[in-house]
Amino acid sequence: MGLTRFSGPVMYSGQGGTQGQATGSWWQNMPIGLVGNPDYTTWWDDFNQETLITGNYTASALGGGAAAIQAGGTLNGMLGLVATTTNPAGSSIESNDTWIGSTNAHAGKTLFWESTVAVENILQTNFFGGLATAGFTLSNTVPFGSNNQVGFKIANGSGNLLFTVDSGGTRVDYDTGIDMVNLVIVGDVITNQRKIGFKWQGAGTSTDKDNANFGRIGVYVDRKLRWVISSDTGATGAWNVTTQTASAGVAMPSIALANVLASTNGGNAAANDSFVDYLLCASMRSSDGGLMTYGPNKEYSSFPSSDTNY
Repeated sequence: MGLTRFSGPVMYSGQGGTQGQATGSWWQNMPIGLVGNPDYTTWWDDFNQETLITGNYTASALGGGAAAIQAGGTLNGMLGLVATTTNPAGSSIESNDTWIGSTNAHAGKTLFWESTVAVENILQTNFFGGLATAGFTLSNTVPFGSNNQVGFKIANGSGNLLFTVDSGGTRVDYDTGIDMVNLVIVGDVITNQRKIGFKWQGAGTSTDKDNANFGRIGVYVDRKLRWVISSDTGATGAWNVTTQTASAGVAMPSIALANVLASTNGGNAAANDSFVDYLLCASMRSSDGGLMTYGPNKEYSSFPSSDTNY
């Protein structure tokens, strides 16, 4: 048996992908070993401790809710954003770190965020997962009373999984086309859990195939590209990959943001909880190399255009 040699970090060997399939070339080439890789600034939590690590997070609660790592049973090792029967009730965590800085995702750099979400009662829950203003305020209505957010939200009564971009109170919501379904536990399997993620390229990213003058966000659900959103606020600044239609882009926040996961019962006086399996946020340490640039064509840094392999 011959030796296998690698010129860079070990890559995923996922399936090849084209538009609408689960994986594309830049997913395959995302390097393993983000934590400890000097090319990355990384926040990673698999929520496999008994409790949240002291000093890593600021937790908030409404109505007696609590954010707690689950122990025992099928939900073991997941973060529970727990509510109570009080109206309203819920909980959130905010990482005690900041990202972004003074320009959109730092000029010339790429940021990647990913987590999961499973919800007990999708029609009676408000949920947010993504980056939000440091000093995030938990309230009963999404986007939870804080301007400057980039991430996924679910609004009480709808069940639609939306992607929201808010800069200084100017917000645009983009429908991912995914309708969430209540989680179901069968044996040791959790069904109806969604993987949510986005890839944010700052303005001036040299590998931007379309226009380096604008920041760009690729929105993924279950690692399928749903939207490409630009900070070009013109009528064609955003592209819906599923429907192949354009809409207006949106200004992107340019202040310090923190990782936030939050859920409330939407004022329904019911103990409706949300659960997440892990939290990952990784950003380029320098603007001229490192993060997501491995592979013969540097596929992970190359942002997929609407006519390329996803």
